[in-house]
Amino acid sequence: MYKYLFGNLKLTAWQQGITIAASWAWGVSVIVGMSVFQQRGIEAFAIWAFANSITLALVGCLFAKLPLSINRLLDVAPAWLRLPFAAIVYVIQFFSVLVNITAIKTAFNMAAYPRLWVPFVLAMAICVFIWGFNHVAKGNIVKYLIWIVLLILMATSIITGNAQITASTAQDINWAFYGALILLCAPILDHQMWQRRTAFKISRPAPFVLASIFFAIYMVLVGTVAAVGGGGIIIVAVILLVAGSTLTSALSAVTCQHSSIIKARIAMTIVFIFALLCMAFDFSVLQLWVAYGSLRIPFAVVAIAMILQRRDVA
Repeated sequence: MYKYLFGNLKLTAWQQGITIAASWAWGVSVIVGMSVFQQRGIEAFAIWAFANSITLALVGCLFAKLPLSINRLLDVAPAWLRLPFAAIVYVIQFFSVLVNITAIKTAFNMAAYPRLWVPFVLAMAICVFIWGFNHVAKGNIVKYLIWIVLLILMATSIITGNAQITASTAQDINWAFYGALILLCAPILDHQMWQRRTAFKISRPAPFVLASIFFAIYMVLVGTVAAVGGGGIIIVAVILLVAGSTLTSALSAVTCQHSSIIKARIAMTIVFIFALLCMAFDFSVLQLWVAYGSLRIPFAVVAIAMILQRRDVA
């Protein structure tokens, strides 16, 4: 059971940092990141990207305040708050699954293969269902390295072109600061982070600090590609790698809420099927991100306060 939920991995801090960053990437970070750079300007993108990156290091510092015996958000909540926090954890993981499936569907639409997103996400879910967290973490590392290489090749192949850099307006910067607030509140409620903390037995923030660096590299490359007008099949491949990486992580994070493999697989299947049913509606990736991101803020503030008030340390 433990191996299925948390794996049996002997990863270096660098490898741990990569899989943390990959689980945080989300397919929307390519689509939204390029849109922010091109439509809202470089200053807004810088604020959004910085918050997106530094939040991993901050959650690592929060986790360092907790003993390793605590491996779920519910374990830091008083009894009267456990039910609402149990509900919000499921809601967050559901939205993570839904947003990344939406990003995958968008990528296949961009590639003019609109029907292939269904077998693609089914294959991802089946792999998690069978092999659990070991498959997810190893897959995260491989996918991250591939998409970084693709972005570098894309950026260097078109860097001689004329970069289109737009200055941000005050409204754009205000939007970016609100987006930064959403991002800074996000990882403490994202059970993908809790699962990795337990799996890697992390009692210090170093892997999460490295994850911030790896994610910042990714953000710089996204901004560079956006500035020179990159697109085409390589961007489609990057979106699929990023969204696929986070989709498997989100599904795996659902399973670690349960104490048996049967219950874990049932819960993952229910979340996945419900997300597929919701695909009948025409959501935009950005609308989904802002909507569920705003929902996280009050719960994240309470969760952070509960951790900061604890007196036990790792």
